[in-house]
Amino acid sequence: MHGHTSHSAQRRYARTLARRWGRDVTALMTVALTTACIVPYDPGFGVGASDSDGATETDAAAGTDSSLSSGSTSTSTSTSEATAGASRGGSSGSSTGAGTTVADSTGADATTGATTGATTGEPEIEWGACAPTMDGASDPFVDCVEEFEPAPEATFGHELLPEIVLGPPEGLGQGGGSLDVASLGCGGSITLFFDDPIIVDGPGPDFIVFENPFGDPMNGTFSEPAIVSVSLDRETWHSFPCALDGQGAWPATGCAGIMPVEANSMNDIDPTDPALAGGDAFDLATIGVGAARYVRLEDVAFEYDEDTPFCGASGGFDLDAVAIVNAAE
Repeated sequence: MHGHTSHSAQRRYARTLARRWGRDVTALMTVALTTACIVPYDPGFGVGASDSDGATETDAAAGTDSSLSSGSTSTSTSTSEATAGASRGGSSGSSTGAGTTVADSTGADATTGATTGATTGEPEIEWGACAPTMDGASDPFVDCVEEFEPAPEATFGHELLPEIVLGPPEGLGQGGGSLDVASLGCGGSITLFFDDPIIVDGPGPDFIVFENPFGDPMNGTFSEPAIVSVSLDRETWHSFPCALDGQGAWPATGCAGIMPVEANSMNDIDPTDPALAGGDAFDLATIGVGAARYVRLEDVAFEYDEDTPFCGASGGFDLDAVAIVNAAE
């Protein structure tokens, strides 16, 4: 059961979603990517990057119930096959051997922007694919895709990366899932970077993750959850406990991808207002973290519902946007 929604109802949701996306996917994929790019990730290309780039496995917040999915702790990141986006707002593509396109981070060095002062206590960072651009642009949304590791069958929205996950959400409320998304597929992941500002722990929720669930938020939505992890330095990761039982129980408390998204570019709803924007809000205090520059989302379709996960080209967690609520430059 998904809340008060039966498995058969969930499958009808899935078929509805597949039909809806099937009508639009051809047109969507024809849009050319013109202002940024997703590039093969190689630590040698990143300014100041080192050969050791894997995330350090870190336990989730103390007190995590033993019934929670083991996926609520972060995992090490492989960089050999990951893909990453050139930072929005100034990074440009340049070609190097065999047609490989790499990000040219506008003159930033290994320590540029590495600290943000006493407010966050941010350590020095060996930048990977993403680095501060120093271009003066500032908004509460994702600035760069650090890594993208979708499931092999997932394709929806990929040709529009990274722009499709940058900027504000394009929610359609309870009535339908937005198509302004990139699908991770079952088991896929994406790591996002915030240039300026970054997320800090403040009053209430600190950031909001927007997917495209649809349905009644009081009784159950068509949910494709993801575990949310954060890092300040791309090495030490902290994960929010995400309650998963393999039987599709709704809601999957502590996960992203549960609540419908209300904010979009056509209405006046503030996407940084947790009370009105919809989506799933997260408080860094929950996991004892003071600040974060990176957000990682890992699809847990099988852990959520091992019998009827919705996989395929448009399956798994579908990222629309992430918005900062409490920020520090």
